[in-house]
Amino acid sequence: MKSLPDLLLPKKKYFGLSIERARITAVELDTAGKPMHSYHQLLPDDTFEDGNLKKKEQFFESVRHIYINGKFSTPYVSVCFPEVFAFTRGCALSRTETDEISDAITWRIKDLFPFPQNDIYYDWKLLSSSETDHQTIVVAIQKKLLDDLVDVLVRVGLKPLRFEPDASALVRLLQTKNMQKALLVEVNPKGAYITLVDGEKAVFTTVINNTKDDTPASYLSNIDQTIQEITGYYSSKGILDASQTQVAVTGDMASVDWVNHLGTILHYPTTLLPSPLKDQKFNKAFVTAYTKIAPPSDFHTINLLPTVTQQFYDLQSTLHLYRTIIVRTGIICCIATFLSFLCYITVTVKNRQTENEVARVRSASQQEMNDTQSLLLLNAQAKNIIQLAPLRKTPARTIESFYSLLDESVSISAWEYDDARLSYKISGVAKTRDALIAFKQRLEASDNFANISLPLDSLESPVNSMFMMTFQLQ
Repeated sequence: MKSLPDLLLPKKKYFGLSIERARITAVELDTAGKPMHSYHQLLPDDTFEDGNLKKKEQFFESVRHIYINGKFSTPYVSVCFPEVFAFTRGCALSRTETDEISDAITWRIKDLFPFPQNDIYYDWKLLSSSETDHQTIVVAIQKKLLDDLVDVLVRVGLKPLRFEPDASALVRLLQTKNMQKALLVEVNPKGAYITLVDGEKAVFTTVINNTKDDTPASYLSNIDQTIQEITGYYSSKGILDASQTQVAVTGDMASVDWVNHLGTILHYPTTLLPSPLKDQKFNKAFVTAYTKIAPPSDFHTINLLPTVTQQFYDLQSTLHLYRTIIVRTGIICCIATFLSFLCYITVTVKNRQTENEVARVRSASQQEMNDTQSLLLLNAQAKNIIQLAPLRKTPARTIESFYSLLDESVSISAWEYDDARLSYKISGVAKTRDALIAFKQRLEASDNFANISLPLDSLESPVNSMFMMTFQLQ
């Protein structure tokens, strides 16, 4: 089973559920690890008997009641159950590879527990390793009990992710160091548990039942006697020492009076079990909700999740992984397609804009080239005009030059221009013959006229001489 949460899998939010012989408690924490919801429900008498779930339907109703009324936000749950239902054994193995420890323990199961291997679920935890051996702790529970618990939880709608003995869970609230020892004393109306803790591991747990034949006084006396026997035995072995041992009290009956009483008879530092909750009965549910869940294959934790449930989560995890990959691949493909289409549209629009801009530039360039050619042609024509201007002779200029040579004694009555011969012919009257001759002489003296011809008959009359004269431009 892949660790929860995994890289592509969503984080599973879960709450803690503590199943006890007389009560069920549940706690859900917020993201900061503080209690958000809590609820407890008393169980009918004799719900469990001889390590078996006797009143299954009543237990179902109790779990259903606590799940509905506790208003928990998730169906995923981490479960701890009474230590009396489990079997814990220490197991020393010769030094070997860590991945081979599981196989070695499998071979030792028939020697560790008085049940056929097929009748139990078991898990192990690596406590320490040295150059010569591995120290492990192996926990087992009968399949019949755990299967019944799983069946009830699933029927209620819950999804269990972990099962562990409650003593192992409570040990995590103790602030003990590697060399320190502790006695964890849990006192409840139905029974008491005394767990010897070495560093961060529970070495063993002793159960003191409160039977129908016990009175309150005899029940408390049995607790005192058992604690004194345990401390006396392990003190004589040199395992418990006043400077390195503490006693922590928890359970429904935990109180300052109990702390003072045990401190008096044991002579060890004694306190209530440290907990962020004011009500000690929620400690187990809190600690199992607070601790991160690891699969049974993890050798640093105990998780007695049944094999079938384990395989179900494996399958769900794999299917969810595939679905996530397919969905994310589909999303990526859709995004890539959309981006490609967007890029195509953008490139097409940009290309069209570029083509339009190129066409506009070409048109402007062509127009500019035409304008330039026109301007160059105009400049060439202007140069030609400027160069030919001095040579240009027009009738208007000829007349202007001609009339500048006239005076009052000569008048012009007719003017003709012959394009073929490029000659002019004028007719008029001169007051006197001398005036006409003087006019002819002025024309001959001018630089503008040549080939001046005046017929002799125009000179016959001395006065009022009518004449006809021809000439060409110089």
